[in-house]
Amino acid sequence: MSEETLTPRVEELLSEVVAWLRFQNRAPLIELLREALRENRDWLIYDLTDGCRSQDDIAKAVGVSQPTVLRAWNRWKKLGIVIEVPDITGRCKHLARLGDLGLEGPADEPPRKRGKAHG
Repeated sequence: MSEETLTPRVEELLSEVVAWLRFQNRAPLIELLREALRENRDWLIYDLTDGCRSQDDIAKAVGVSQPTVLRAWNRWKKLGIVIEVPDITGRCKHLARLGDLGLEGPADEPPRKRGKAHG
């Protein structure tokens, strides 16, 4: 097999492997997202973290400070639910859009606030 025919086959196989990995890890990812996205603003920040928007863009859209977005990204990078965008310093991208996972945001599950529960 020549390198010219091998490359498309390798790309095809890699694409298939990625599809299977996404399928296999869908439920654990959903569970992790529900735990990590504690407040409404977390859902919004995560969903807007598409690799195209800057920290400032997301902060303005959500109504939070840029450091709030940065802290969220740093926390989520440690969890592995966002990755840094290559060639764009200081920008992240989520692993999957919430809507693609069947999660439409805070309405799916009441957000958990920090602190003691009242009632």
